[in-house]
Amino acid sequence: GPVIWYGAFHVDPAHVADVERALYAAYPTVTVVNVADVMEIIRKAVNQIATIIRFLAGFAMLSGGIILAASVVATRFQRVREVAILKSLGALRSQIISMLSVEFLMLGGIAGAVGVAFALALSAILLHKLDVAFNPGWPISIGPIFVTAILASIIGWLASLRILQQKPLEVLREE
Repeated sequence: GPVIWYGAFHVDPAHVADVERALYAAYPTVTVVNVADVMEIIRKAVNQIATIIRFLAGFAMLSGGIILAASVVATRFQRVREVAILKSLGALRSQIISMLSVEFLMLGGIAGAVGVAFALALSAILLHKLDVAFNPGWPISIGPIFVTAILASIIGWLASLRILQQKPLEVLREE
């Protein structure tokens, strides 16, 4: 029967084409596989998967941001009432601003952390299935948490600016 021989050797990338030409000329029936080309194809596939993962992570963070904005707007009436009660009990405007800022930053931070956790879990699972090492970039993973917290604070304040201007008596009478 036919005999199959396998061999491997390393060639300087600049001379790969010369070696392939020489092998084809000397041994036309020999199959030459450039592993660097195969690795480049694998690298491109992994990069495409990474792009998909980034898109899904961005989508998860965007949807989380929309949900967060909706919850901030939905709880506006409750905040109006709380601020009116705090004002009537003698809370200073700066104390109320600090309290609301901390609340918005914490909500955004939690939403960002959950989004990043889901994105990292999805990435780890997908790359594990492909037998690719998963090395999350922590600075890149932590950045969106802070961005989401800041965005939540901005959205929260945009939805709550008029709350501080309302008189407590007006709000409490409306109930």
